[in-house]
Amino acid sequence: MSDGAPPRRIVCALDDAGAAAIAADGPALPVDHTAGAVWRIWAADGPAQIGAAEPAHGPEFFPPAGGSRVYLSEMPVDPNPIDPATRMHATDTVDFAIVVSGRVRLIQGDGSQVEVVPGAVIVQAGTEHAWENPGPDPARIVFVLLGASA
Repeated sequence: MSDGAPPRRIVCALDDAGAAAIAADGPALPVDHTAGAVWRIWAADGPAQIGAAEPAHGPEFFPPAGGSRVYLSEMPVDPNPIDPATRMHATDTVDFAIVVSGRVRLIQGDGSQVEVVPGAVIVQAGTEHAWENPGPDPARIVFVLLGASA
């Protein structure tokens, strides 16, 4: 699955008669981002709506408080160890990161690190962190971002 190709995105929603239907089926659209290839799977700027095929959302990468984003990211291998300070960041979101393939290293603001392999789930509650891919293969990670308030 780590070949740079966009993932297939299938959205199930309610049709005009209120029946469950396939509302969208095709490649996810790429998002301009600095961390390798990123595709937006879902975006909503407000609470989730039952049956909604495409909720309202702005162009922002991170959701506002009460909103959500789902991305699939393909992170290339970092051939040289990074200076975590160059990628350290924190956001106003609670993030769930699910490693699908490859492996990544999560670096926290206090310098602690953990290597993460497929099947692991990271919960990032607005804390300062950075990611790197120690290789040997690209890594694919699903990110679910929930807009939060301090």
